[in-house]
Amino acid sequence: MDTVEWDERRLRMIEETPEQWCPNLKVLEFDIGAHGFDSLKEFITTPYGKGGLGIPIEKAIQFLEYNPAYEHQAGVFKQKLGIQDQAINTPVLGDVGVSKPSKSENRNIKGGSNQRYRIAKLKRDYPEIAFRMEQGEFTTVSAAERAAGILGPKMSTVEKLVRAYDRLSDSEKQEYRDIVCPRCNSWDTVPVQDTAVYRGGKYKNQYPTPHTGEVK
Repeated sequence: MDTVEWDERRLRMIEETPEQWCPNLKVLEFDIGAHGFDSLKEFITTPYGKGGLGIPIEKAIQFLEYNPAYEHQAGVFKQKLGIQDQAINTPVLGDVGVSKPSKSENRNIKGGSNQRYRIAKLKRDYPEIAFRMEQGEFTTVSAAERAAGILGPKMSTVEKLVRAYDRLSDSEKQEYRDIVCPRCNSWDTVPVQDTAVYRGGKYKNQYPTPHTGEVK
């Protein structure tokens, strides 16, 4: 995004109603690094004259929540904006009695206390990762847990597709092949996995022949 478009989008976010604030922020987020910002929070709070939006975080959250059509994306942004502060303010597990929340608490708080517990545990078991989270390196607790080796690597879109395909019924697999096969130049180069299970970086079964699902 060039400087002209960047400035135009910033100006719209300041002057117009926040109806499209969430999608506009999503577009700008991709280029914050190219414009000298290290984090989304820094971009939002930096004065407009210095390239940011010049908006307090509390006000930004109100704008994100303005349009309920973007509730999910607003939640993602709010988590990104809050994770660094939460990491700084959460004590080490055991030091100040941070305990694991009950199932009923988890249902009510939807991950709030649970996230705090996970941060506290990272501080106790992986202090170097927790320090990097406090510096704003991670946008989610899950990302920090992956860096610590607690969680496995995030699945790619292809891996998710393979797993989803494996859960289909035979008729659904046939329907999927009827749609996808005509779009493929060759099933030798663009195969679809039949009854495949992705484990340890390998597929369990061979590729199916087009339209039949028979394993070669």
